[in-house]
Amino acid sequence: MKIKLYKYGNKNNPPILFIHGFPFDHRMWKAQIEVLKKQFYCITYDILEKLETSNNKSPQFFEFFVDDLFGILEKEKLNKPIVCGLSMGGYIILRAVERKLDLFSKIILCDTRTEADSNEAKLKRVEGFRKIEKFGIKKFLKEFTENTLSDFTKKTNLSIYKKALKISKDRTEYSTKSALLAIHGRNDTTSVLQKISVPTLVICGEYDTITPVQSMEKLCSQIQGGEFIKVPNAGHLAPFENSKFTNEKILEFLNK
Repeated sequence: MKIKLYKYGNKNNPPILFIHGFPFDHRMWKAQIEVLKKQFYCITYDILEKLETSNNKSPQFFEFFVDDLFGILEKEKLNKPIVCGLSMGGYIILRAVERKLDLFSKIILCDTRTEADSNEAKLKRVEGFRKIEKFGIKKFLKEFTENTLSDFTKKTNLSIYKKALKISKDRTEYSTKSALLAIHGRNDTTSVLQKISVPTLVICGEYDTITPVQSMEKLCSQIQGGEFIKVPNAGHLAPFENSKFTNEKILEFLNK
């Protein structure tokens, strides 16, 4: 099944590919694309769309998500694009780089990690399955989404809070379970960090409790010339929660 791509801006401009986090979709990048499409050719897609629309219910491995990325690069003839990924999107980027080192001209990693799931994290994925089975997919997605947002966002930015809930609620039970299993089984990609030689921006929300600032600073320190940005008043969805600040920093990075 073909993956639908969402394209914005002039195709002759430098391409930048956005890869969203779980359990969201391409809509989480709207604020970034509105700004960047003036200078860049912006492309994004929905990682889980094929699972939500296909009758094929075969098991999913994380490597398949990376294969999808390679397929997009080939189909669109994207030669060393810029790439930007959040959380699961970052996992995909890092594994893609591990498989093919010189894919991208610049890398932006938002609220992500290189480590494979710890035993504790694996058990949390299993608990997610149990919650879906016991309480239903809607309750699971609502609770999971709320955990990605900072208390500041939930208390002071109701529109962003509602948008996040609206985007995540469209996931199906099958695609959600498949993603949980795929993420559960992903490889550790820490060793690839020291091999990255292209400009890399690492972004983390000030109040991110899923991939905390300290862990992302450590990630950044292992990348030659890596730049670290802490996003004020944001949690795990830093570009979504504080898009104005994040967009300014991304533009500064891209225009260097």
